[in-house]
Order: sequence, then C-alpha cells, then structure tokens
Amino acid sequence: MVKFKTFDSFYKRKTDGHDTTKITNQNNKRSKASTSEPLPEEHIPETRGPNSEEDDPNSLERDPAKRKQLSSYPVNQREQVRLAYLNLGPFQIKLDKYPSKGPEKRPRRFQDSWFKFFPNWLEYSPTTHAAYCFLCYVFSDKPNVRHGSDAFTAKGFDNWKKVNDGKNCKFLKHLDSSHHKNAVELNNRFNDHAMELLALASSLVPNKDSRAFNVDEICLLVAKYYPEDFTEQERIHLRYQLEIFKVEMSKNQILSGVSSIAKLCTSLEETKKSETYHLLSRLIRLLLTLLVSTATTERGFSVMKLCKTKLRNKMEDGFLVDILVVYIEKEVAEKLDSESVIEEFKNVQGRRAELYLIF
Repeated sequence: MVKFKTFDSFYKRKTDGHDTTKITNQNNKRSKASTSEPLPEEHIPETRGPNSEEDDPNSLERDPAKRKQLSSYPVNQREQVRLAYLNLGPFQIKLDKYPSKGPEKRPRRFQDSWFKFFPNWLEYSPTTHAAYCFLCYVFSDKPNVRHGSDAFTAKGFDNWKKVNDGKNCKFLKHLDSSHHKNAVELNNRFNDHAMELLALASSLVPNKDSRAFNVDEICLLVAKYYPEDFTEQERIHLRYQLEIFKVEMSKNQILSGVSSIAKLCTSLEETKKSETYHLLSRLIRLLLTLLVSTATTERGFSVMKLCKTKLRNKMEDGFLVDILVVYIEKEVAEKLDSESVIEEFKNVQGRRAELYLIF
C-alpha cells in the first residue's frame, strides 16, 4: 500500500536512525545529570572594560607599530592620551645594527643619525622596522589615507632608498606636506610654556576637593607669567588671600562645587567675594582673557600676510604697523573723518601746497 505524504512533511527536519539514537542518548545524559549532580558552569572569558590597563595613559604602548590610533580611544580620554604621549616624546630607539632591505649587493637600512636631523617627529619601530611620524600621530585622530599620507602614521615607511635622494627625499617631502605642517603648527601652539601655563592654571579649579587648590603653584603662576600685573607687595598679599580662600572654599558648597575657571569667576561675583579676594579675581580675569589676547596676535600675523606681499617687501616696520592697525581695527577706522585726518597730517609739519580730499 502506497503511503501518501502530507504537505507538512516536506518542512520537517530529516534525521536518520543514528542521529535519532544520538539525540536520545544526549537527552538521557542531561536528565541523569539534572537528577544527580549539577553540571559545572562554563568559564566565560573576561572582557576588558573601558578602564582597563590598555586604555590607561600611564601604560601606553611606545612602539609606533603596536600602539592604537587615537580614534580607537574614548572621546573623553583622547586629550589625556595625547598629553601623555607629548610628555613621553617620540620613540627613537638606537640599535647596534638595523635590519637591511633591498638587494644583497647594495642593502639599505635605517640610520640612527637621522634622529639628529629630525629629532621632533621621526620614530622607528623595531617590530616592523619602519619609520613613523610622531607629530602626525599625536595631532590626528584618524590617519589620512589619501595619497599615501598614512605611510608615516599607520603603515610605516621603509623604502630607505628614497631617503638620501636629494630633493626627492621622502622625509623632506613629508615635511612639506599639509598634514605634517598642520601637526607642527598644533605642536607649536601647545609647547612646553603653554602646557605649563595650563597645568598651573588648573590649580585654581578644586573639582570638589579643596586639597587640589594648590597655593604654591598659583603663586608660581603669577611670578612666572604675570610679573608685570602684580607688584611684589601684591604677590605677598595674594598668598595670604589664597590661604584664607582655601579654608573658606572647603566650607562653602558653591565655591567648592565649581568645575572651571569661568564658573569660579561667576561664583565669586554671585557670593560677592570678588571684592574680598580682589587679587584672586584679577588673576582669574587675566586667565580668562588669555584666549582673546592670543587670537588677536594670530589675527595680526594673518593680516601681515595680506598687507606685506611680494610687491611690498621693502615696506618699513613703522609704516607696516600703521597699516595693520587700520586694517585690524576696521570698525574704529570707519568712524574716522577723512578731513580731520588731513588737518592732523597738515599740522604735523608745514606744507607749501594745500591738501584736499578728492573722491
């Protein structure tokens, strides 16, 4: 008699007799194990969290080929890692003999004398035996892969034949690249003096801990970077004010809870303590206006490139300064009356001919 198959049978899993017995044996073992002794728990490997040793800036990888890119770190930790690497400096290891590359008749290898020519950025990895750029790594979150710009940041450069090649030297071409120039400019802005200034200024922010308010570092900040803004007598009184303010900060919740220098200045005004601690208030205002004064200086250099061109390369310093002042202070210059300027210029020295304004 022929057996008819139903439509649902086509969707059932096919198993032979051996598989069926195997499944039943496994089920019997499980049932016995559940009645007698519990099965041992599976060992789950521990995964590293965001606060593991790998992400700790104090245990950073020095080898350029093994270290992680800054983009792989958490966003709130990148600046801390960047500062840690800047304090360590480039990884310039010196070996007795570097591995050679190229034909046997004319082998090429890395030279430790290149560290003297490029001391600020050149690095060498003993793992990949390649050269890297320290500044391009530190000041770029992600390596630029266009036109082979990641050779000195991610892949590594090991074509030693093209190093001592005159104008076509790859090291010199890397120095002229826009990516490296931007990194050098950022490095110049965050030099040792700027980093020290920011570190000393951070002593003003207690971060809910009055012990972080360091009086000695604040006095060092004033003596080293603001000697003309405070007299010697005011520096002595400033130390006394800081000692008293430190005690009052530990008792005042508003002052101890500030998280930035700007909020500290606002809290002094709200609590009307700016008159009592007037020297401290002056120092805070000087620090807050630091960014504005730096931006004005950079704006002056940018304007100088526009005013002093190749056709005006013989311009004297006095005339150049006058032009820069008029160009930078456009809002003030527009309010000046042209006739008053002519009269002022005519009164400086007697003129035989009359000066008129021609439109």
